[in-house]
Amino acid sequence: MTENRVMVSGRVTRIRRYPKGNAAVTIASKAGKIIEPVFTVKDGMWEKLRVRDRVEVIGHIETYISGKNDTKTKKQVFVADTIKKETTLTEAYFGIKGKFYGDMYAKAYIRGIVAGFTDSNDGWVHYIINVDGKNSRKYWIKVNQKKSEYTPIYKKGDEICAVCGITTCEKEKDGKTLKFEDLIVTDIAKVKEEKKKAEKPTAEMEPIF
Repeated sequence: MTENRVMVSGRVTRIRRYPKGNAAVTIASKAGKIIEPVFTVKDGMWEKLRVRDRVEVIGHIETYISGKNDTKTKKQVFVADTIKKETTLTEAYFGIKGKFYGDMYAKAYIRGIVAGFTDSNDGWVHYIINVDGKNSRKYWIKVNQKKSEYTPIYKKGDEICAVCGITTCEKEKDGKTLKFEDLIVTDIAKVKEEKKKAEKPTAEMEPIF
């Protein structure tokens, strides 16, 4: 079993259409501080969206490598699977549209096999998690865990699950400011062997009478 899910509630701040009909939709979500993840949204899913709409997006993460040799860079892209307009608090309960919505949130739920990790000197462990069980690096997701005496460092081959917050970061490259999203672990655990066995489907037994 694997998991690769992103859930964000926030307000649309920008819609940028691609030539092939897809769009990049920026969602401003305040979960402790304002973050601005950009989702790739397929043609037919974004046309009715407007800037300032309050929405909930459920999607997944894909990893792409661009450039050649020493200039190669990896980018984790958020892809929307569903996107819907949220209702106000009174509308959700009474059916009458009000002015206020529930709390915004931005979470990622990742489960898979540790394909590699870096134990850095800056107090962080950076895991690469294979979330599709294959060798395609398109679904190798990077998560970042703050080191602590309460959390062990997992090794390559371990199956782990992680709940992550999302942060928007900036870095300078070739004189340009680039924004990207980091996944910061808020909870993490190793999937134990007995748990894996319990999740396997069992054959149906024939009635004995």
